[in-house]
Amino acid sequence: MPVLSAIDNAHKKAHKIGLILSVAHIVLFLVTLAYIKSSNDPQASLIWVYFTFIDFPTIPLYFIPNLGSIVHIPYLAHGLLGALWWYSLPRLFMKKDYGGVWKNKRESKPEKLHTIYTVLGTILVLSGLGLNKSFGSSYLGMLLFAFGMFFVMKGTGIFFKIIPPKPWEKGPD
Repeated sequence: MPVLSAIDNAHKKAHKIGLILSVAHIVLFLVTLAYIKSSNDPQASLIWVYFTFIDFPTIPLYFIPNLGSIVHIPYLAHGLLGALWWYSLPRLFMKKDYGGVWKNKRESKPEKLHTIYTVLGTILVLSGLGLNKSFGSSYLGMLLFAFGMFFVMKGTGIFFKIIPPKPWEKGPD
């Protein structure tokens, strides 16, 4: 059972770091929200621009035209999705020993490509959808969407197999 406790401790490290970053992000969000609500300055809401730099995967939400009539975009983008982004961030950059997705150097590298392709593809797809919604049928949006779908399919292995099969998974020769 020592192996299981080591794995649990590794996942707890990534979970703890993610939880700390997420709570810090929520506190910063609430302080910013309190500042905007209590300020008499009509341009106080421009402080959300600083959050776009730290929550960059949520930027495509600003390009969806009618979303602002349904929900206040900074609350969704920086309050909820930004906190989720900062919770999952340690897992994207930490080694597997600490609960992340990256394998150790002694292990194979194709799974790193799997994660990079999937994340990059998702960001490109969302950006392409945002551009298409805000500018009608933009060629750049369609191009971003197409490249994003290519990377998602390559990363998830739907059409392109980038992770070589294990020797025990191969069929009889």
